Amino acid sequence: MESRRKDEPVPAEEIRAVFMRDGTMASFMKHYGLGSRKALKVLELYGIPFRAYISKEFQEGATLADLRERHSVGEATLSRWLRDAGTKVSSGRKIPDMPEDQVRQLWIATRSINHVANAYNVHWKTAQKRLQELGLS
Repeated sequence: MESRRKDEPVPAEEIRAVFMRDGTMASFMKHYGLGSRKALKVLELYGIPFRAYISKEFQEGATLADLRERHSVGEATLSRWLRDAGTKVSSGRKIPDMPEDQVRQLWIATRSINHVANAYNVHWKTAQKRLQELGLS
């Protein structure tokens, strides 16, 4: 890459190439020494729809934590960008799958909401709701 004056604009091809090389906001920000807000503005200015890009990743199963690690942007910022892109983002963490037969067996064996909660790494109120849904408590 040739050296360029600070006030000289960066060619669009270079911006696209730098972003597409890794496809992450983290590498793009590091390459140009930008923060997330300015990097987003630059990408949008050069026709790279980053919000749509992360929205697609999120809809394909990436969690906010995954996106945070990949792009080095906070979860609150990512949530806002996803909502701006028209993607529904629920608050809190995703409740793990709690299969009815396993929950039922654990409840019968222990009769303890806390045991059920600990087994699925959820709050006791979440376990209580699931047990109520199953008609067990």
